[in-house]
Amino acid sequence: MVESQFFFILSGLCISIVYKNFALKTSTCIQFYLTRIFRIWPLLWAVTFLLILLQFLSVGEINYSFKDIVLNISTLFGFVKPSGTFITGAWSIGNEMVYYAFTPFVIYLYKCRLYLGNLFLLITLGISLYFAFFILNSQQNLDKQWEQYINPLNNFCLFVLGVAMYFNFNKIEINSKINLTLLVISLILFIYLLKEIK
Repeated sequence: MVESQFFFILSGLCISIVYKNFALKTSTCIQFYLTRIFRIWPLLWAVTFLLILLQFLSVGEINYSFKDIVLNISTLFGFVKPSGTFITGAWSIGNEMVYYAFTPFVIYLYKCRLYLGNLFLLITLGISLYFAFFILNSQQNLDKQWEQYINPLNNFCLFVLGVAMYFNFNKIEINSKINLTLLVISLILFIYLLKEIK
């Protein structure tokens, strides 16, 4: 699960870099949403329809309801039922779509006042802590609480943290030696975490 957590942070950071000059207007919001949709939907559609076709060819019928198919190809499963995806691991795409729905608002807060964006980060952190201490049970197997774990609200603070990293640190200049040192430390930590996961 560490990979998906890194993914959410990096996603928030990358979105902030690309949309740092974003203006909160109807036209720019529509353009943002369409860009995100057309980046995600084509590949998701291809994999989803391939999965449905393979199922049909192997068992002679489609076991998914029309509603489930619509939720999957529209990525609305992220908003309605994150565990309702056909594709293993695609729950994170559903989460991302939820986060993208809030992205213009989050960037707008950071552009208005840094403290407003950071206050929103603290609110999302509070929600994640609520999940960690009151909804999820560390003594119970993750499989039994999977739906709670993949709830978009549980990981939303990670995406917002990525946005916060950009807006809090984008004006700090670091010399090349410190940059190289931080890169090496990050790589060592990343390799260590990968070994721990395995």
